[in-house]
Amino acid sequence: MKKVLTLLVSILFVFGISAVSFAIHETVPSETQKIEDQKTDTGKEATTKKKATKKKATKKKAAKKKAATEKKTEEKKPAAETK
Repeated sequence: MKKVLTLLVSILFVFGISAVSFAIHETVPSETQKIEDQKTDTGKEATTKKKATKKKATKKKAAKKKAATEKKTEEKKPAAETK
């Protein structure tokens, strides 16, 4: 009797897990956006704004790199002059 109950419980467990794994889940579309973006931006306007922000970010990065290299060269100059 104990073996039969164990067998039935294990079969129900396996069927329960398989039912969950084969259940149809809702798929999320890849074109999801924030609600704010949908209200303010449409089509080409949104892509041009994204491109503009990318350009600004790359300009800032370039300016930071330039400033860092200038600092390094300024630090090296006094050391070379003392020799």
